[in-house]
Amino acid sequence: MQYADEAKLALLNQAEGTVIGTEVHFLDGRYRADIVTASRKRLCAIEIKGPKDDLRRLARQLNGYRQSFLEVYIATTAGHLDEARALIPRSVGILIVSRNEIELLRQSQIRRRFTKEESLSWLKTDDLRQLLRGKSIQRELLKDIIELRSAVKRLFTVEQLSTLALKRFYVNAENPLIMTIYKCCSSQIA
Repeated sequence: MQYADEAKLALLNQAEGTVIGTEVHFLDGRYRADIVTASRKRLCAIEIKGPKDDLRRLARQLNGYRQSFLEVYIATTAGHLDEARALIPRSVGILIVSRNEIELLRQSQIRRRFTKEESLSWLKTDDLRQLLRGKSIQRELLKDIIELRSAVKRLFTVEQLSTLALKRFYVNAENPLIMTIYKCCSSQIA
């Protein structure tokens, strides 16, 4: 394996039964996950580091991942393994990718739900407004996403918001256009 894109193709070929997203923006666009798998109770991200990639930003990247996903993995080559292990927390899973196989070296710690803040970062302005419909709130006070998030945070439990965030991501990923693009791309990979 020479490049991270080759690792991405290998990982996409191994994915089964989950919705896939690549280059998914998160934390208000500050980060981008290489691969995301989602289901109604799972949101997993994989950061890929190929043999020619630099690992200097890895710890910071994974900090962002851990704030936004219930499972986090790094997929890398055997050549980066020692350096990656020194940089990542034990909660992050490790996948070793070679030309012929993907080996699970360490399972990711799996969180059951998001915090309220983590959940709110996945919800768009329209989602927040919809959640507040029918609630007795002065509409003029809700001028921007910060105020919307604050109101939703006060009115909903952590469990409700975590479920809504997962559903929002999964429903977006099931969009027929996204699924058509994924099916087209994955058939070209196979």
